[in-house]
Amino acid sequence: MYKIMFPHRPGSGGPGSFQIRFEKALSQLGYQIQYKKDEEKPDLVFIVGGTSKIFWLLRMKFKGVLIVIG
Repeated sequence: MYKIMFPHRPGSGGPGSFQIRFEKALSQLGYQIQYKKDEEKPDLVFIVGGTSKIFWLLRMKFKGVLIVIG
């Protein structure tokens, strides 16, 4: 199944609440949810709100990973 990776675990309130609900819906559809791991190549990186992990995102981009900002 597809691996969807988030740069960090969700916080509370605002974008964090959205990420929690979004992850739950994706899991129910059978997607594998993961958080930032440098050694793996996910099928998609989904950014909710923003992130400070710019260099990690650049590495993912150079690996050919699709990056979606929501």
